[in-house]
Parts: sequence; C-alpha cells; structure tokens
Amino acid sequence: MIKRLPDRLKDRDDDIVLTDLLSKDAPIVTMDFTIVYDNPAYISPDNPGIIVVKARPNSAKKMQAIIAKFKSKFPDWNSTDWSKIYIEIEETEVYVSRLIDGNIDSGKPIAFDGDDFSGRLRLVIAEMRRERPMLSGSC
Repeated sequence: MIKRLPDRLKDRDDDIVLTDLLSKDAPIVTMDFTIVYDNPAYISPDNPGIIVVKARPNSAKKMQAIIAKFKSKFPDWNSTDWSKIYIEIEETEVYVSRLIDGNIDSGKPIAFDGDDFSGRLRLVIAEMRRERPMLSGSC
C-alpha cells in the first residue's frame, strides 16, 4: 500500500524523513534520485526498502505513468517483500540492489522488454536476498 508523506514530515530534512519512514513496514516510494547517496548514514540495516521512480521530467504525472507501466509488467509488486531492497524504476528498465548500508552500486538492471520481466525481477530480488554483506576487511 502506498501512502502519501505525512504532513508532519513535509519540508523536513531527509535524515528526519528517512529515520521515521524506514522504521515502518512499507517501502518508501520517492522521486528523489539521490536520497540514498546523499544519506547513507540514515539507511538502517533493517528497512522496508526504497523504490525510486526516475521520472523525467520529474513530475507527479510522469511518475504515475511509470508506476502504472511497472505495475502492468510486475503484477506481484504489491505483494513483494521489498525489505532491504533498493529499486529504481525508469521508463525502459529497473535497477535493483541490496539496501543494507547505503551502498547501492552492486545492483543489476533489468529491461522491461524481452521475455518474462516479472520472472527475471523475482529472480534478481531472490538473488539479492541470498547475498551476504562483506564484513569490513574481508577479501
């Protein structure tokens, strides 16, 4: 279920918004392309996930169109466990990464076109869940 940003969090800094919303059960859906890069210290290890919609131009109407396309290609989106997952949704593809420590550079892109987008996305999410984070100093 997607809910609007509560009034009490409007016009607040990202650190306050992230601390509050990442303590909830639902993933954050945002058009803020840099929210993770700008705020890695506020990404809790136990989080409900972040879904970034890369709408260009960055408008609510464009965001709605991209989300509608994603929902049609991935009907299981609402029942998917997005916890500890970062996903960027663009017009032609999604980018999926683990969301553990604010590092989202080791993800995978998945194009909307081609066979079985939904199945490919489910496989990548499952793969992200199986990966274990490297410990500091590990090789």
